Amino acid sequence: MLKAPVSGRIVWKNPDFSIGNLIPAGSRAMLVGDNEGYNVLCKVHEADMSKISVGDLARINCSALPGETLEGKVVRMALFSDEVVENLYSQYNVEVALDSTHPSLRGGFFCDVNIEYINLPDAMTLPLSAVDMGPPPFVFRKSGRKFEKVNIEIKSMGENDV
Repeated sequence: MLKAPVSGRIVWKNPDFSIGNLIPAGSRAMLVGDNEGYNVLCKVHEADMSKISVGDLARINCSALPGETLEGKVVRMALFSDEVVENLYSQYNVEVALDSTHPSLRGGFFCDVNIEYINLPDAMTLPLSAVDMGPPPFVFRKSGRKFEKVNIEIKSMGENDV
């Protein structure tokens, strides 16, 4: 009988061992992972690093958990980039601690992480293609059978939206 020195979930089992086998001393039979807390490591574009802070809320969606949205908070942000993409821009490691776990969550899942770095309760997101940058920036709003020009204030801009 094997006994783990810590509680958790078996995350890897040596395929060379099966029930009834003798396990040589010093051999690794299994790995036990902590299932009390998960952290997600994500890459953040250099242009977005100045917008986020430790403590910001993050929403995490994993393709292996369709329809489930997990929440967490940014707990660590790299000071230096360890990756340059095609000599165009740098990416930084950012770590998000999940607020709770999901019974089907496993280490190594690929996830989409959305960090809410700005909270504008009365704001809306528009596709960049719908905005004329002016100055001042404006959009057209349909009013009955006509369109009217409406000046807007841009608080945040992404690659494809404002």
